[in-house]
Amino acid sequence: MSGMSVTRKAALWVGVVFLLGAALGGMIGYVFAHHTALAAPAQMTDAQKPKFEEFLRRLDEERKRNAQ
Repeated sequence: MSGMSVTRKAALWVGVVFLLGAALGGMIGYVFAHHTALAAPAQMTDAQKPKFEEFLRRLDEERKRNAQ
């Protein structure tokens, strides 16, 4: 084998490993992000509900004022 073919073969392997790692990392990140978002539903206590409803009311009023 000549020196050029060995260099090209090594560069090809580096590129293949990089692309596979990027693809695998992207898939793992996507699955992890969606799994954790779906795994923890928001649960509110009775003491938190009035505060949250008040927060939403103020947020709606602010949005209405900004829309005018």
